[in-house]
Amino acid sequence: MRGGSPTRLPSTTGWTRGACSTRWRVSWGITPEFRLVFAGSRHPNPQVGETRAARDTRTQPDRLVLAGHRVFFLDWVPYDERASYLLEADVVVSTHLDHLEAAFSYRTRILDALWATRPVVATSGDALSDAVATRDAGIVAPPHSVDALAYALAELVEDPVRRATCGAAAGRLGCERRWSLVVRTTWCSSVGPRLPRPTASIH
Repeated sequence: MRGGSPTRLPSTTGWTRGACSTRWRVSWGITPEFRLVFAGSRHPNPQVGETRAARDTRTQPDRLVLAGHRVFFLDWVPYDERASYLLEADVVVSTHLDHLEAAFSYRTRILDALWATRPVVATSGDALSDAVATRDAGIVAPPHSVDALAYALAELVEDPVRRATCGAAAGRLGCERRWSLVVRTTWCSSVGPRLPRPTASIH
């Protein structure tokens, strides 16, 4: 959404200063009417608190008097409310660092974006980002590449046709990742007819 209401570009992972700097540049430099929203910028557990990267990120819009006007920070969004924010979004951003956990993770935030039929900008290195790239459900950039992430965001922000095309592809990909389909094979094999066990004869 543009104009008076903030466009939702929720960042759910990847509090890296380079990535966040990129999003500021896209937010105010390329299309000034867009708004940038960080969902889940503060962990719900008070003992966890904010990371240094998250704190540093909050200071950047303050320097340019953008906080509360074009850049918005939300505390942890309750699970039951996440759909409302996603459906208001034009693009969903999910970034992470290049490490072992990312490679073996299944990023459910991307699944939520696919459910909401929203194009995804993500960093590479895991199964879902591979699917996003292969199915043209968004644009994938290498971790740590500020320029590549900026280009991916700019392309979707500036091109409504590409954004709509990727959003439609995201919806199709999301349908294929529904639980009713994903677990069907396992369910059928567990409740379906079983073959009789072979009997061994002793001579």
